Amino acid sequence: MWLTGNKIGETWAGKSEPVGFYDLSMAVQRIFKALKINKFDTQEADKTIFDFGLTYIVNKKPVAHLGQVKKQHAKLTDIKQTVLYAEIDWDYLLKQYSPAIEFQEIPKFPEVRRDLSLVIDKTVSFEQIEKLAYRTERNLLTAINVFDIYEGENLGADKKSYSVSFTLLDMEKTLTDDVIDKSMQKLITAYEKELGAVIRK
Repeated sequence: MWLTGNKIGETWAGKSEPVGFYDLSMAVQRIFKALKINKFDTQEADKTIFDFGLTYIVNKKPVAHLGQVKKQHAKLTDIKQTVLYAEIDWDYLLKQYSPAIEFQEIPKFPEVRRDLSLVIDKTVSFEQIEKLAYRTERNLLTAINVFDIYEGENLGADKKSYSVSFTLLDMEKTLTDDVIDKSMQKLITAYEKELGAVIRK
């Protein structure tokens, strides 16, 4: 398991936040919880791999090693940001425990982000924007996020502007510009007709 980059994207309420060791350890512990492993011990992880980290021990057997990868190792692949890594002994754990876990394949094709700036009535909430987006684009829209809110005299006393990002993904193929443009136009039309939005260029 690898973690790197931001765990929280940009929002109007604050800056993005990078992942940390706590996020990795919580991910491993959630796996343990799914396997109904409620008790484990810890010891310091191998420092030849990690700047710092822990080894989790279950029934006196090391079953997971996790920590922050040494910076000199990350630099070998030109990675400058923090990289966290966990290695879990699946063979042992799956022989000892019987999990009921649902999973799905990681997408093979890239997701695409597009942004819109909507000028709307102050009475319109982000929840309305979000629900309308998912109702309008049921097939490709996987995430929606507001990353800026603006109010000013130039918009009008009863207006506000939402800067909203939309993440589109097709699990079967790479999205083309034509498909992306059609999806965004559907969203724009829905916002204009149902919420009275004006799209800021």
